[in-house]
Amino acid sequence: MQQNTFLIQKFGMSLVPLSSDNVVQVLDWRNLDFVRANMLNQQIINASEHQAWFERVCHDDNELHFVIEYKNAGVGAANLKLQEKYAESGLYLSDEAIRGSAYAFLPSLLLLELAFDTLKLTEVRATVLLHNTSALRFNTQQGYEIVEENTDHIMMRITPELFNPKKQKLYRFFDR
Repeated sequence: MQQNTFLIQKFGMSLVPLSSDNVVQVLDWRNLDFVRANMLNQQIINASEHQAWFERVCHDDNELHFVIEYKNAGVGAANLKLQEKYAESGLYLSDEAIRGSAYAFLPSLLLLELAFDTLKLTEVRATVLLHNTSALRFNTQQGYEIVEENTDHIMMRITPELFNPKKQKLYRFFDR
């Protein structure tokens, strides 16, 4: 088993590997109404289902799961599910103050830097529910483009070429 040892930090935001120390908090966040409403699986997940999921992802070298921390306080979760040359990403913020601020961009930027700069992936994909207009706008502002639209969700993708110009612009905002 390869353990996720990536710890990414910038501008007070961190992606901390998921562990037994923070897995219960992730379940609590995942079951919040406003988080579930924007998930593909909107069912409430019980503790035993979550523990089984945790055991599975801890032994899967192709899944990198993180707790998002801002100034050392947990504010959400993020992940990359690795394929051959791309990854599928997921992210949710449980802290409404962060969700409504420019700092909401940081976890995604850190995740995309990991994907492109460290893992050398050529593409990251995201599936967004059609009604989740804030996530669609959020992803578009980072450089994602729509590649497929279905009745209930949209598939988006971003490449290093699409991401890097947006990354520089967004980081300049935080450097001020």
